[in-house]
Formats: sequence, C-alpha cells, structure tokens
Amino acid sequence: MESNRADTVLRGIAIAALALLLLVGIASPAGLLGQPVSGNSAAPANREPDARSASDAATAAGYAFLLSSKEHDYPARWCAGTQLRYTIDFTQAGAAGLDPAEEVRRWQRAFSAWTEASLGQYTFVYEGEKQLSTVAEDDSFEVDVDSIDEDTIGITYVQDDDESQPYYATAVRGRTAGNGGIQVVSRGTQEGSALVGDKGFVMIDAEDAATLAATGLRETLYIHESGHSLGLGHVEAAQSIMNGTLSNSRPDISEADRQGVRALSRMPCER
Repeated sequence: MESNRADTVLRGIAIAALALLLLVGIASPAGLLGQPVSGNSAAPANREPDARSASDAATAAGYAFLLSSKEHDYPARWCAGTQLRYTIDFTQAGAAGLDPAEEVRRWQRAFSAWTEASLGQYTFVYEGEKQLSTVAEDDSFEVDVDSIDEDTIGITYVQDDDESQPYYATAVRGRTAGNGGIQVVSRGTQEGSALVGDKGFVMIDAEDAATLAATGLRETLYIHESGHSLGLGHVEAAQSIMNGTLSNSRPDISEADRQGVRALSRMPCER
C-alpha cells in the first residue's frame, strides 16, 4: 500500500427503510449510488423544488444524490435545521496508531465544512465515543447500524485484512479507503415524509487513513465520507470533493458540492 495514494477509491452506500421498517435494503454502487434523483413527471407543479427540477439542477450543477427512487419525488435527505449528533469508535484507530484527540479535531473540521456549505442548515455536535463494530450480513461484513442512535452519524474505523477479527468490513477491501451512507425512513404517504434521514454512518479503513497526510488527504477523505452521510453521491467533476477518487487536486468542498447540500436542505422534509 502506497503511503500517499492520489487515486484511493471512495465508496458510499445508502440504507433504505420504508413504512417504518428499518434496514430493508442496501443501494449498490451499480444501482442507486451517485445517481441524480429520479424524475417523476406526475409531481405537482407547485412543489419547489420538484423532482424534475431537482434532477435537472443536480445534473447541470455537477452534484448527485446518494439514494433516489422512482417511487418518490425526492432523494434521501436530512430535514433542514436538524442538529445531527456524531459518535466515534476509536478501537481500530488506536490499533493503527492514530491519535484519537487529533482525529476528533479532524472530524470537527469536516463537519464544520458542511455546516458552512449548507449555510447553517445542518449543524453537528460531537457526542463522544461509542462502540460501532461490524456484523456479518449474508456474504459481507457491514457496519452495525442498529447500534447507532436516531439523528446520529456513527463513525468507526475498520480493517480489511482478517474477517475473523473484529471491525472487519468488506466495504473497504482493496483500494477503497472509506464508506459512508444514510439510513432513511418513510413515516407517511406524503412526499415530504419519504426517504427522510434517520441515521448516518461512516467507515474508515484505519490503515489507509494512517498512510494519508494528516492535514491533507486524510481530512479530504473525512469530508467526502461525511458528505455521503448527508445524502450526496459520487460525481465525475474533477474539482468536487464528492468525486469517487481521493486527490490532492480537490482538497475541499467545491461550489458544486455546496449547491448539492443546499439543494437537499431546500427539499420538503417532515419528521
């Protein structure tokens, strides 16, 4: 593993939960990941932004949404004005030689960047350490979303070397350095209550993080994965923090990224 990789692959997934049933399914990169929200021509014209305009705006502005559905007008998102909590499990981070205190400060900077980008519509508060390991799901090992509290983004450091050991995650195998997503619920029949954020998560390959420049690509990785936990997907735009590869040429949130998170905050959203 090279110590300063400029092409580390980043991955985001989203967990969809409908009709108050959580963990119904996981959106794969080949499916919903990184795709602009699906248009629905039947959406009422007086909704702003409606699904068609949201899709067009995303394509034109260079951002994408992590999870969308043909059955719903709007993509997965958190309600504007939500103060999100986040917790961190440092167990595997310590094993990789990462300093927990410094890591907390990096995550604080990452989330502060999204608060600024969203014009204060999303704010974050660190709730301290909380264990967030991985569990076997069919043929893979995924983050244990059940252990994350509501309105909380759970962050954990994982490893991809030995599935017999704790914190093994298939999502960070190979060149993939991180994985982030959002769990959503639908609490009613109105579009404003569909695909609303319930929990978020981020998994970081601890060994990969340790090889990245502490004030450079590592912080870029954290901003990128926290963007997935807010509902943003991958894009191909070279300057976007949500580009699917990690590079020194895009160290911070771009104007397109700002427009994307602001678009999410403007969508109808009811809890």
